[in-house]
Amino acid sequence: MKLKTSTSKALHLLCLTLFFLLSHCTKEDGPNLSPVLEEAFNIAQNNSLHRLTINWSELREKVSQADKNGDFEQAIRVLLRGLADNHSFYRTADGSFYSESDRLCTGSGYDFTGLPDDIGYLQVRDFSGSQQQSISLANAIQNRIREQDSLNLKGWVVDLTLNLGGNMYPMIAGLGPLYTQETLGYFIDSEGLENRWGYSGGGSFLGDPEFSAVQVDSLYILSDPDAKVVVVIGNRTASSGEATAISFIGRPNTLFLGRPTCGASTANRTFNLSNGDTFILTVATMADRNKQPYGEEILPDEAIDSSDALKARIIEWLDE
Repeated sequence: MKLKTSTSKALHLLCLTLFFLLSHCTKEDGPNLSPVLEEAFNIAQNNSLHRLTINWSELREKVSQADKNGDFEQAIRVLLRGLADNHSFYRTADGSFYSESDRLCTGSGYDFTGLPDDIGYLQVRDFSGSQQQSISLANAIQNRIREQDSLNLKGWVVDLTLNLGGNMYPMIAGLGPLYTQETLGYFIDSEGLENRWGYSGGGSFLGDPEFSAVQVDSLYILSDPDAKVVVVIGNRTASSGEATAISFIGRPNTLFLGRPTCGASTANRTFNLSNGDTFILTVATMADRNKQPYGEEILPDEAIDSSDALKARIIEWLDE
């Protein structure tokens, strides 16, 4: 896939960023807040996922009360609870972390040892890193596909059970050969505006496939593009891990096994505040390629607890 110049690409990515910044430059009447809280409150009011249904006057009063008491952490926690998205969080410049999510995203994965050699296995774990590290991860995943692929394979297992999230784009770019269409999912904001994500020509994208978020160095095409795929999920599958899972929903010859995901299938955006703090705010809901929204846990087609039962069901289904 031919990419545009770096300048054009940067401008395009800026436009994609602005897609979710629906700032109206308005301020709710009510008590004043200290500068950083005012900054965070206005960001939330203008961009949060549930901003159209939140009583901002009431929430400002509650935040202000904690602010007047000089308890910055409590004021931020009041704001986070009021957002009611269970995914936003706040990190101070000195490393303190504030979250009001009741989702623990705990649990274990499965033991996949002993799977037959005619079943391809891909584990994709959570990831955060630089752009070059993202490219390296995407290349590594596609190389694992290339090394295992053959016409004799009965199918593939994509293990997302230990994927707590991070950057979804190298995950999707790496798994690209397993997808059967370009559009894999959507982000949908509070006003119903949609922005699709997907895979095309060796690269994952947001919005326009002509502008790759992460591009592999050497595109690989699967021997059997319609091969069966088992996607294994669990309670530690969260956030971008859930986006990676959603990318397979609607794919033909695909079965979801395991346990329900953590339930953080919403999109976060990082806002850098003037004092060096960062506000990671939930701004959109994830939806699959058919625009079915999630926002909560993703359920497997078949719930399975034990590793032995899981492997037996994988083998059985791929043999059908």
